Amino acid sequence: EATDSSLAQHQEYIKRLVETAMMDQCDWGLNYEAGFDLLMPQLGIMRSSARTLMADATRLESLSGCGMQVAEYQSEATRRVKAAMHMSQHVRNDRILISGLVGAAMNSLACGWVQERLQSQMLSTESAVQVLSTMRTMNESDLFGMHEAVRGEWDIMNAMLASKFAGEEGPRRLSEYVVTLSRDGVHPADEAISKMTRKEFDDAIVRMQAFYADSAAAWDKADAQEQLSRLATAVASGEYGPVATRLAAVLDRAWSADKKARDTFATTKKMLEAYIQNDGKMPAEMQKPAAEGDVR
Repeated sequence: EATDSSLAQHQEYIKRLVETAMMDQCDWGLNYEAGFDLLMPQLGIMRSSARTLMADATRLESLSGCGMQVAEYQSEATRRVKAAMHMSQHVRNDRILISGLVGAAMNSLACGWVQERLQSQMLSTESAVQVLSTMRTMNESDLFGMHEAVRGEWDIMNAMLASKFAGEEGPRRLSEYVVTLSRDGVHPADEAISKMTRKEFDDAIVRMQAFYADSAAAWDKADAQEQLSRLATAVASGEYGPVATRLAAVLDRAWSADKKARDTFATTKKMLEAYIQNDGKMPAEMQKPAAEGDVR
C-alpha cells in the first residue's frame, strides 16, 4: 500500500520519466580519458527508474474504475513497459561493459514482466502489439552494445595509459596505481610492471591490446563462452603480459550475462508474436506448466 501510494503521488515525475525514456538517443557526456576514475552516476539512477516504471505498470494494471476505463489503465501500464525497454538503449552506445550490463538488466526486467502477463493472458492484444513494436525498433545485432563495448574498453584503457602513465616513470606510477584499485593487495605482476623500461611497458600495452582483439573476435562465435573462458585463464596467468593481468576486464562472465539477456529478449518477442497471432491467448506449446497449488 505504501508503494502504491507513493507511486500515485509522483505521477508527474513518472510521466516525465516515460517521455524522457522514449527519446531516440542519449549522450551522457562521459569523460573517457578518466579511465578507471570515470564516474557514471546515471547508471544506478536509470536502473532504479526502470524498477519504478515496472512497479507503476503493475499498480496501473491492478486498477479498475476510478473514472478511467480499464483499457486506459492498461494503455498507461504499457507505456511504462515500453519506456523501460527503450531506456535500456540509452546506454548501448557508451562502449563500456557496465553500461551494457545495466541496459541488459533493465530490458530483462521489462521482458520478465511481459512474459508473466502473457502466460496468465492478462495482456490485451493491443498492448502486446505496442510492446512488440518497440522491441522491433531495437538493434538486435548487438542489442545492449556489449560486443562494441569490448573494443570500447580497450580504447578507454589505451587513452588512460597514454594520458596518465606517459614517460619513463609511467610503469612505476601504474604499478602504484593498480594497488590502490585492487582488493587483493599487491600482486606479483605489480613488481614486474614497476621494473619495466618504457619500451617493455609499451610492448606490454600492445600485448593487452591483443587480448581485447582476440576477445572481440571470439564474441559472436558459436563457442564464444569456451573461447572467452580460455582467454580469461590466459590473461590471468600472464600470457598477455603483466599489464593485461592487472588491468584487462573479465569478459566471459559479461558475455554470459549478455547472452542470457538476449535470449530473454528473443523469447519474449516470440511469445508476443504467438500471442498476437492467437488472438490474445498463449499457444499451449508455449505455456509453462502450472506450479503445484496454482489455480490460475
